[in-house]
Amino acid sequence: LGEDMQITFPVLLDTQKLCVLQNFYPYHYWINHKSITGKYDGAYMDKVRLLSERLLAISKDKDAYDFEPQIRNDFLSMTVLAVKNEIYRNYKAGRRTVTAHVRAICEDPKVREAMERHTMDKLSASIRLYIWLMKKGHYTACYWLVLVFFKLNYYLGREYKRQ
Repeated sequence: LGEDMQITFPVLLDTQKLCVLQNFYPYHYWINHKSITGKYDGAYMDKVRLLSERLLAISKDKDAYDFEPQIRNDFLSMTVLAVKNEIYRNYKAGRRTVTAHVRAICEDPKVREAMERHTMDKLSASIRLYIWLMKKGHYTACYWLVLVFFKLNYYLGREYKRQ
């Protein structure tokens, strides 16, 4: 998780000169439904924590700028994805098991801090609502909201593949 970010972040911090080429797009992201983005990964949140720790270490090592608020915001964004991953991709485990996992994620001290101290002011209403539900401990509401959202998108023709 985040391999590209772990490589480009320190490189950009060390860069003395940067040239941007117009109409040049060498990076092509291919969606692989067998990858972490396409299937359930019970260790996803552990990977999110590890990525955040590594980025903070890089930021402190390079000492170029205080990236901690941005890294915390990214951590929260990835935590929201982790909760959705837990609910949508682990649905076979059953609602009680899944909501217990969601509770464990949301009650983690680092997650609590990120929810309290994030500096993202341009969030969509749905993400603001979702973070509020996570913060207030409404894990069953999170569960049903994700399932309804994905089912609605499925019926509208925007299928999200489950593995």
